[in-house]
Amino acid sequence: MTRQDKEDITGKVGIYLTKSKAIEHQGIRVDLIGMIENRFDKNQNFQFLNLTKELEPPGTLTQNATYDFDFKNLDMGYESYQGICVSLKYLIKITITRQYGSLYHEELFLVYNPEEKTPHEEPLASIKLEVGIEECLHI
Repeated sequence: MTRQDKEDITGKVGIYLTKSKAIEHQGIRVDLIGMIENRFDKNQNFQFLNLTKELEPPGTLTQNATYDFDFKNLDMGYESYQGICVSLKYLIKITITRQYGSLYHEELFLVYNPEEKTPHEEPLASIKLEVGIEECLHI
């Protein structure tokens, strides 16, 4: 999915239990994360956006559940980028926190911010460059 700056991020989270098995949890949450990732040095990763919404307080899930989430009017001024050394990415992360380890699922999405092309109202001033050796050569 592709999004633009100032656009709302909405969605649904479905949790489906296998064979009606109950899950005890310390909470279910959804995170919206924007990060710059260094592919060669994981210690250099930087999160510039981290928003969290609680979907369910601590308790027990005994049946399948669906939750709606929304993040309104987000400032996503950076576009998604994937290079050789560095990538800038946005993701939605769903986490079920449990006592003996958490369950999570991540979904990446792209951010594209088209620039409005504005025509130049004034002609660009000419640039004069003088390079010379003892006044012999001028460009």
